Amino acid sequence: MIGNVCQAGHKKHDTLKVETGVGPMFVYDYEKYKDIAGYCTGKDDVSRTLINEGAWEKPETEIVKGILENGNRNNLLIDIGCHIGWYSILAGKMGYQVKAIDGDKENIKTLKANAILNSVVDKISTFTIWIDGEIEKLKTAKTIIELIKIDIEGNEVYAINLYQDWLKEKRVRNLFIEFSPVFNNSYPDIYKRLMEYGYKAFKNGRRFDGEMNFNQANILFKL
Repeated sequence: MIGNVCQAGHKKHDTLKVETGVGPMFVYDYEKYKDIAGYCTGKDDVSRTLINEGAWEKPETEIVKGILENGNRNNLLIDIGCHIGWYSILAGKMGYQVKAIDGDKENIKTLKANAILNSVVDKISTFTIWIDGEIEKLKTAKTIIELIKIDIEGNEVYAINLYQDWLKEKRVRNLFIEFSPVFNNSYPDIYKRLMEYGYKAFKNGRRFDGEMNFNQANILFKL
């Protein structure tokens, strides 16, 4: 969104309620907006996939579920680029406290509605924040984070900067990051830094060697 209006000029977008693998969710009415040029919140692949398949990123979701099933429910999940809440709702229903962050106010509003639908309002705290080079690094805290999921379309390096001290002190057990070398060349640095902090990297369940010979992939980093 640019201010409170998408590039197509819409101040809000219609939603549908659908049944998904994590429970009922409000999604954007994709068919209504799919032919619009430019960025439109309603022209949304997450919503389209949930409408058609009832799940988003099935292999990645199984990885996240495995991490959370074997994790400590006293730890935190941070969902950066939470969108309408697929991973936040999943984590909340599995008993985790969640901090959900997105730069789009309408996404956050829809996530809040989904939290109500799934009775996890008490589990999810929401923050409308645009993560970029202007955001300041967080101070070290005693909190242990079970998982940080980061998907912010090329700005992932700024999220790493934000949590740098937490990562160095190994207060983050797992990170699941969408790498998109097609966007910019920041990803080799992310990989190198996380290796230096003591993390191991995995792509599609196998050790990842840092070779950026793909357009987009989700990379798991774990201690």
